Amino acid sequence: MVEKSIQHKTLQASLLAMLDVLSEREKEGVKLFFGLTGGEEMNYAALGRQLKISREGARQLIKRSIEKLRAHPKAEVLREYLVA
Repeated sequence: MVEKSIQHKTLQASLLAMLDVLSEREKEGVKLFFGLTGGEEMNYAALGRQLKISREGARQLIKRSIEKLRAHPKAEVLREYLVA
């Protein structure tokens, strides 16, 4: 149990560090959508309301953000967590 908690915190720290490649708006959107700052995960409609954009705009923002994160060289480090 302790090992899982440590692994989760390490993964979260790595992911938050990677968010620096995103714009502030994209970073905020990803944190809210995935609940990375301790809050509940949001759906596109709730994220859109929070960011004052449409549901479709929220979907596009998250899609664009994920594409940037996947293309980043440090993304390989995060893939190790997904395989484990």
